[in-house]
Amino acid sequence: MEEKLIELFKLANDINENQDKVYFKFEYTADNTKKLEIHIISKENYSFIETDSIMLKYEPIEKIDTIIKYMFKYAGGVANE
Repeated sequence: MEEKLIELFKLANDINENQDKVYFKFEYTADNTKKLEIHIISKENYSFIETDSIMLKYEPIEKIDTIIKYMFKYAGGVANE
């Protein structure tokens, strides 16, 4: 699980540094659900483009893989948006 979260954070940093359209915001709640919210935000006007969440305690690790694959859409900058 920790390796997947590190991969998620590294990818978000790479996306932020390599393109100028969006950035990612993470919010983590350390209660019984261990909820991680992931927001895609426009750098231009700071509006929310998309939001997803995962309850790390209850949902399978495959959902993190799905989120990582989705984030790769933004990794290439304008060409992939």
